[in-house]
Amino acid sequence: MTVKGRAGKTAVIISTVLAAVMLFPFSSHLRDGGTVIYQPVSRIYRVEKLHELTAVTEEYRFGNFRVGTAVYIFGMKVYNEISYSDE
Repeated sequence: MTVKGRAGKTAVIISTVLAAVMLFPFSSHLRDGGTVIYQPVSRIYRVEKLHELTAVTEEYRFGNFRVGTAVYIFGMKVYNEISYSDE
């Protein structure tokens, strides 16, 4: 496939820039203890770096934190390494 003319080259450049912007992740910081979510505009994937304070229960008087990483692709969890820690 060849691109001919100025219009074709412009279309290739615009589509390349658009694809890069759609796949570049932006971070969202939550106020739950330090969780950061990285997710692009296209929402094809999502990476969660968890550091979240859980609810206080009778077993854990002061609560504890969920820490770890979770990766989602097309909404399905493909990687999950989350644990509880007392910090």
